[in-house]
Formats: sequence, C-alpha cells, structure tokens
Amino acid sequence: YEPLAPPPAPAATAVPVWQDRTIASSKLRMLEYSAFMEVQRDLDNYSKHLFVHIGQTNPSYSDPLLEAVDIRQIYDKFPEKKGGLKELYEKGPQNAFFLVKFWADLNSSGMLDGPGSFYGVSSQYSSIENMT
Repeated sequence: YEPLAPPPAPAATAVPVWQDRTIASSKLRMLEYSAFMEVQRDLDNYSKHLFVHIGQTNPSYSDPLLEAVDIRQIYDKFPEKKGGLKELYEKGPQNAFFLVKFWADLNSSGMLDGPGSFYGVSSQYSSIENMT
C-alpha cells in the first residue's frame, strides 16, 4: 500500500508581466514618455534634443518591482492653490497617481533657444478598455 500524493496546489492566477513593474493602473499603462526640444535650422531640416525618454515596451518578470511611495510624504511638494494633489488623490481613482523620478539631459549645447525652438512632450498609453 502506497499513500496517495497530495493534490497539486491550485494554479496561481497569472499576474501580467507589467503589473507593479511599469507605470500603470488596472485600466491604463504608460508605454512611452518623452520630453524634447526641436530647433528648425531651415525649411527642411531640424535638430531634436531629448531631455528625457521613458520607454517600457518590453517588461519582464526579472525586472524589479517599482517602489511604493506614501502620497502623504509628497503633499507638501505640490502646493495647494485650488485643491492641490491631496484633493485630486482623495477624489480618485487612487491607483492613478505615480511619482516618477528620472535623470534629464539638460545639456542641449549646440541648439540655441530662440524663435524656431519648440518644446514638447509625447506619450503613448495602452488599455484593454476603449479610452477615447
């Protein structure tokens, strides 16, 4: 007589690879963010300088989890004129707030700021819901 093996443990629900590893909530995930300056040199030619580029297109399970920050630690960094960060957070959704720390390349030497300069940001997001 041989005892039966214990039943297998129930399969864990697979967590999406991007969850807690990218800037995302349950409804919306940021894929890319850029802040840049463009200077038009002539009619068909311009130069572009990236101050910051955050690209999160291929997260993996080996990526570290993002650090959680208690929002009460940063309220004072965003002064309240009309409501402020505290009021926005309390109105929710509370999982839609992210503090992003990054290094920016401010050295745009060779690109003079002037009438032909354009400062911009671009971003891309993904969602399983129709967000338009």
